[in-house]
Amino acid sequence: MLYDFNRRQFAVGALVAIASAARGVSPSLAQAMDPAARRIESYYATLLPAVNAARGLGVAERARRISSAVFGAFDIGTMTRLAVGPAWSRFSGSERSQTMEAFSKFIVADYASRLGDYSGEGYKVDPTVEVRGGDQIVKTQLGSTTINYLVRGARIVDIYANGTVSELATRRAEFSSILASNGGAEGLITELRQRTRQLLGG
Repeated sequence: MLYDFNRRQFAVGALVAIASAARGVSPSLAQAMDPAARRIESYYATLLPAVNAARGLGVAERARRISSAVFGAFDIGTMTRLAVGPAWSRFSGSERSQTMEAFSKFIVADYASRLGDYSGEGYKVDPTVEVRGGDQIVKTQLGSTTINYLVRGARIVDIYANGTVSELATRRAEFSSILASNGGAEGLITELRQRTRQLLGG
């Protein structure tokens, strides 16, 4: 799958952070943390039960267990629009709804398929954030690799592997090719659904 390395970094990074959340955050650190950083910590904590059992679960069952946490933490509507790019303005209302639904299921399945990758790397969350316009960047460190999260309001809207490589930018490049070669919105929806079925083993 294209851009597998970046998606793998995202999944592994999230897993390490969840493990860190399991150890708990001291009251003083929690108070010092920016609200956006605390939201990331809270999100990871909700995934802990799935992570603890991840190695013994199939992808479909892991996806089922983490879906509510992912949908609650990520702004799927904004992420879908950004991933599609300029072509979004040409989608009909029905096409937008179907694309959003297909993309959300793909995100969960893609994430769930990589939940077994965590191997104990050290992880840190910067309690302060970088303000970027109306958004906030929550900085984290996985070993020697930087993984940052773009938070808008109370939701995650993008992930940056190596601190600079946008998850949505790589998806947008991939989706642009699909849109151009596979018949527009219908082709993208079909492709996302097919990939989700493959990830879930269906």
